[in-house]
Amino acid sequence: MMHDPDILSPSYNMNSYAYLRTRIHYAVSFVVSSAAKPSDHRRRDSSASDEKRSPAHHAAMMIFASEPGRNDMMYNPEYPVAFIQNEFLCVFTHKNSITFKSFNIIQHVAMEIKRDQYLEKLLSHRWNGMVKIVTGIRRCGKSYLLFTLFRNRLISEGVDPGDIIEIKLDEIDAVPLRNPLALYDYVKLRTSDGRKRYVLIDEIQMISSIRNPYVEDGDKITFYEPLNSLLNTGYLDLYVSGSNSRMLSSDVLTQFRGRGDEIRLHPLSFSEFLSAKGGDRQAAYHDYLTFGGMPRLLSMNSDEEKAEYLKGLFRETYIRDIEERHRIDHPDVLEGIIDFLCSNTGSLTNPKKIASEFRNVSEGTVRKYIDYLIDAFLFSESKRYDVKGKRYFMYPQKYYCEDPGLRNARLNFRQQEITHLMENAIYNELCIRGYSVDVGVVTINAKNPDGKSVRISKEIDFVANRYGDKVYIQSAFAMPDEEKLHAETDQFRYTGDSFRKVVVRGDTGNRWFDENGTLHIGIVEFLLDKNSIWILMRIYAQEFIMLLRYLIRILISFETPDIFIRRFSDVGQMYIPGFLSRFKANLLYRWCFFLFQITG
Repeated sequence: MMHDPDILSPSYNMNSYAYLRTRIHYAVSFVVSSAAKPSDHRRRDSSASDEKRSPAHHAAMMIFASEPGRNDMMYNPEYPVAFIQNEFLCVFTHKNSITFKSFNIIQHVAMEIKRDQYLEKLLSHRWNGMVKIVTGIRRCGKSYLLFTLFRNRLISEGVDPGDIIEIKLDEIDAVPLRNPLALYDYVKLRTSDGRKRYVLIDEIQMISSIRNPYVEDGDKITFYEPLNSLLNTGYLDLYVSGSNSRMLSSDVLTQFRGRGDEIRLHPLSFSEFLSAKGGDRQAAYHDYLTFGGMPRLLSMNSDEEKAEYLKGLFRETYIRDIEERHRIDHPDVLEGIIDFLCSNTGSLTNPKKIASEFRNVSEGTVRKYIDYLIDAFLFSESKRYDVKGKRYFMYPQKYYCEDPGLRNARLNFRQQEITHLMENAIYNELCIRGYSVDVGVVTINAKNPDGKSVRISKEIDFVANRYGDKVYIQSAFAMPDEEKLHAETDQFRYTGDSFRKVVVRGDTGNRWFDENGTLHIGIVEFLLDKNSIWILMRIYAQEFIMLLRYLIRILISFETPDIFIRRFSDVGQMYIPGFLSRFKANLLYRWCFFLFQITG
């Protein structure tokens, strides 16, 4: 048997699922030998020294020590362990008999959820002279990101734990620090020696505004003043979290004097969810669309437990928080608006239409309540954008839920339309990747049944923009025939530009390109591959081949010089300028991005 004494090292983290999985493989041979010679592994005196116990004994002891409700097994060194996929096998020996029992390892060892995208952003912004503000919906993992992942990374890089000051304002011990002056005095006292330190403050919006005790009828003191003053010391790097987007309004950023640096945290993306949950991708995808990506769900086993958690979270945390913070006069109207937005996810609507659903409720009240929901990160608003006219429409808009599980829980899991949930998942994924997302509108001339010319507006589900990059995306659950394919992709022809066109589908697996150069990609692949809609040389080659195909068709079908010239001119006007301009403008940029990706 291969022994691994490192499992007993002080650095061993019994909360690390990955670590335990890699360290416990050797115990399989121990179990085999136990089965072959049960008398060799009879129960020994529990007072035996640690040095005489095998690594497998210690592994079993650690696992059972972390198993709630099994005190009879805690610290017993006589249970060898074998790892089998997602389970560990325990062998109980008593006298000459052996009993095998299997447990789900996820129930006993706390998994570590990786949020590398946000962690790397925090690390890259260290000591940049700005307050790093982590925002996002409550319970999406802001505290875990700051106080676990970020803190552990700092310590692993050699930062002294004593140089990390942690303040959690939602805990009872920190109630006095909700006074901005008390918070400032507390941090200054702990850092009076001028040594460089990291300051982590959780739920910063809980700090109250107070009247300036030194100036009569002066401006109130908020949390911005102490943060700005602490930042000015030069030896403190500040990180705060907050659950309300009001703290990032233009007025707030003005008070920070341009020194506020937002890092927006979302619930788990599907790739993060799958990496923590494991298992079949398709099954995980359907689970994700049903219960969403709130991190705590990964520790729950039954669907009933997950559903009750999400319902309670919506009712006891989000709604109550909004009602208390904004002193809502009509809580029934607020809840009615929530139900309406959840039921109409991804559908065009406006405050006036919603107000008509209630008695004696003004459009202004509805607009105000929707703003509260957006400020709490429960919903996002996507405006309609005229692709050709380069302008936004005032109304109507689309609203998407921050998490599909919260949306389903609010509707008591009754309205689980896969098309709407899929569209919501695509929208959320684009936001997580840093895109600003609008609803595209293209207006075209068409003929009505009477033969008269009319103006028709066609919709593109998403116009996504990021760092000068633009992509048009359609969400399509299924395209069973050419008619459906034409209906979903026809609007791409009228954008008047040559930016990328993508159809994310629920009925396909591998990505492929149609004859118009539109990328078709399966929803699971799209969610898992963050670079799935980037165009590199493969797409340019596809477009070039398509262009040659059209030219060859023209040559083969040559009839008269006039027809040849007209067809060649049509193809040239439709494809060549866009292809050349995009190739010239973006090739260098995209190759630089490609080289960056392959070099890590």
